[in-house]
Formats: sequence, C-alpha cells, structure tokens
Amino acid sequence: MKSIKYLFILFFIFLLSFSAKSQTGKKGNYFVTLDADTQEKLDSLVRIGNSYYMLGQLNISIEYYDKAIKMNPNFAKAFFNRGNSNFDLGLKKEACDDWLKALQLGHEEAEDSMLQNCK
Repeated sequence: MKSIKYLFILFFIFLLSFSAKSQTGKKGNYFVTLDADTQEKLDSLVRIGNSYYMLGQLNISIEYYDKAIKMNPNFAKAFFNRGNSNFDLGLKKEACDDWLKALQLGHEEAEDSMLQNCK
C-alpha cells in the first residue's frame, strides 16, 4: 500500500512539472524575476520535498527544501515548508525561525503558523 502511495505521489509530481510557470521572488525590498528554468527547478525541489513530507520522511523533505533555499535564499515557500517539517520533528525553534523568514519574504500562511506555535 505504501508503494502505491509513493508511486501516485511521484506521478503527481511528474504531471505538475509540466505546469510550472516563471514567477517572481522577493529579494530585499525589490522583486527579481527568475528565469523559467530556475523557477522550475525550485518548484520541483519543493514538490519532491512535499512528497517526502507526505510520506512521513521529514528529514529527507528538509534536504530538498534546503536545496531550494540554497538555490534561492529568498524562496518563501521552501522556508515555510521546511518550518512545517521541523515542527513535526519537534524542532520548534527551527520551525519558528523558518516561519519568520517565510513571513518576512511575504508568505502569508507563515503568520498563522507562528501565532499558533511560536509563543
């Protein structure tokens, strides 16, 4: 059953990889447009991280979010998702740091996570 779930998630990632479009990322107080190839690589790393997160492989999911953050240190979605993985691992400080960074980069959901879990 677990292998069927894993195959479904990988197939879903494969389908999503064809739908990514160029997006903008915030850098400091201005926006930078990332080229389509770079944005696709970033989105793919986050999707793979999300798949491992859904499979309960939290440490592996963090590795993929780390790769995305290394490619673009202003990628709010990667910080937010890494925060979720850290929180589920019981690493509250690391999670709160990631959510704060995601919020500073404009990820609106991060504020809710911080209010609920970072007191």
